[in-house]
Parts: sequence; structure tokens; C-alpha cells
Amino acid sequence: MAELDRLRPSHARRGAVSLVTTVQCQARSVVRKYRRQGRYSQLWRLKEMIPSLAQQQRMDEVDILEETARYILNLEQKLLEKVREHGLPEKLDKLKDNSAVSDDPSDNSAIDMDSLKSLLHRYAKPELRRRLDEQKIEDQKQIDRIVESKQEGKGSE
Repeated sequence: MAELDRLRPSHARRGAVSLVTTVQCQARSVVRKYRRQGRYSQLWRLKEMIPSLAQQQRMDEVDILEETARYILNLEQKLLEKVREHGLPEKLDKLKDNSAVSDDPSDNSAIDMDSLKSLLHRYAKPELRRRLDEQKIEDQKQIDRIVESKQEGKGSE
């Protein structure tokens, strides 16, 4: 009896190259390529949104992310200053937690960034989740279309 190589899958023991594994490898390669392209396009989009990066031609991913983090922190500070100066918008004022924020609307100094973040997250979370779910569905549809087109191209050869 020939000795079996137990580390090799059963379909590979027969000696024939499996078409399924080849197609799967190609499909995975296409998916990785699509995801890489998607990541680069999102980084490019992010780069275009940050004023200090918009004019620069080439940048590392890490530099883009670091500058984005600095920009977001700067925006948070500006937002906090505006809230302290003008008070909370009406929609957020209704949501505020009495234990975290003072009830006196004239006491804007009692609003800290953590309380403001909490209010904004509570207000925006459902909308952000809906948008993210829509984006995931669209991404999956695009991946499926790419894989199908690759498989059709291989089938016609």
C-alpha cells in the first residue's frame, strides 16, 4: 500500500490539479486587489478632504492618517469652542444627559469634550451605521461582479 501524505488534502492526493482551487486562488487574488484599490481610493479621498494634504502629491498612508487625526482633533477643539460660545444646538440639547451636562443653558463651560462626543455619537450613530451597512452591501456586490467576470473569462478560454 502506498504511503499517504496526511498533510495534503484528499483532492491533491489523486495527482490531478484541482480546477476549483485554481479558481479560488484567482478569485482571492482579485478580491485582494479590489480591496487594495478600495483602500487606496479611500486614502486618496481622505487626503483630498484634509486642507494641509490636498496640495501634496505623494504621501505615505501613515502620514495621511496622522495628519487626519491631527485635523480631527483640531475640529473637535473648534466645535467645543463654538458650543461653549453659543450653546448646544436644539436637537442635541434635547438628548443631553443631565448627569454629564449642566441643566443651566447659560452654563456652557460645564460641557466638556467627552460629554459633547457622547451626545454627538448618540445622535449620529444610527445614521452612520446605516451608511456603513449600505457601503458594505455595495462593496460585496462589486466583489461578486468582479469574481463572476473573472470566472466567465476563464470559462470562455
